[in-house]
Amino acid sequence: GKTPAQLAFAWVLSHPEVSVAISGADQPEQLDDVLGAVGWRLDDTTRQRLDEASAPLQMVLD
Repeated sequence: GKTPAQLAFAWVLSHPEVSVAISGADQPEQLDDVLGAVGWRLDDTTRQRLDEASAPLQMVLD
């Protein structure tokens, strides 16, 4: 499985309008964790569920 940080990072990178994602890792272990998302692709169902969960936030930001 993947960690929550890896899932979040992969989700951010799955959006075509995102060209760079910056991690705020303070510890080497945190960076290793986030790097576990590189090269991993979310399946369509997971991405759709995450997009739907973030929709209320998008309305607030718009």
